[in-house]
Amino acid sequence: MSDTLQVKRSTFTGWHMLAIMIAFFGTVIAVNVTLAVMAARSNTGLVVEDSYKAGLTYDRDMAKAKADAAMDIHPKLFFAGGILRVVLVNSNGAPVDVKTLNLTLGHPVSASTDEIMSFAVESKGVFTSQARLTEGVWEGDLIAILPTGGTWKRSIKLVVKP
Repeated sequence: MSDTLQVKRSTFTGWHMLAIMIAFFGTVIAVNVTLAVMAARSNTGLVVEDSYKAGLTYDRDMAKAKADAAMDIHPKLFFAGGILRVVLVNSNGAPVDVKTLNLTLGHPVSASTDEIMSFAVESKGVFTSQARLTEGVWEGDLIAILPTGGTWKRSIKLVVKP
């Protein structure tokens, strides 16, 4: 007694190959379109308005940034309850006196959320401002007018946690 097993073989046709090609390239195109839309909505890519003009002042801007970094001013930022507090201290921990303090703060990937804040003096070296900051990473530039009339600038990063 012998049982024979019959296997039906299917043939691979051009229609099968067409279906595979459409599925593969359709997936690749869908992923590319999704990533392109996400990139266009999230980052302008704009660093400076005019690269040529920024290049003309590069050496002067770098010298100013080095001079600002050499000043003995160290900012500490605290955010709670809709109040942003900035404390400016020197390396000894003593408060630093400045006339005014301004901050331009925004998300690193979008210029649409930029906040320009002016601060009220709470005490020597301590400044406060109302702020509508959502959860996430914020970056910006602190700019202070010194009692001597000069300016001091420092780039800062603030992480707001829930």
